[in-house]
Amino acid sequence: STNRIVLMWPAWANNYILESSVTLLNGGSWLPVTNGAATLQGGTNFVWTSQIGSGHLFYRLHSP
Repeated sequence: STNRIVLMWPAWANNYILESSVTLLNGGSWLPVTNGAATLQGGTNFVWTSQIGSGHLFYRLHSP
């Protein structure tokens, strides 16, 4: 649907934390994504869906 973002990653990365940042520059702060929950689809992939906000965001999976 429109105005939605969908991120998908493999199920073996279940210990990873989804984080977001407004910049990719060195020293930028990455914060855990707390809106919504990732769900396991078909036992093979995690899927996270959210509304697209008004600003730019970058996402990464981070190993704790």
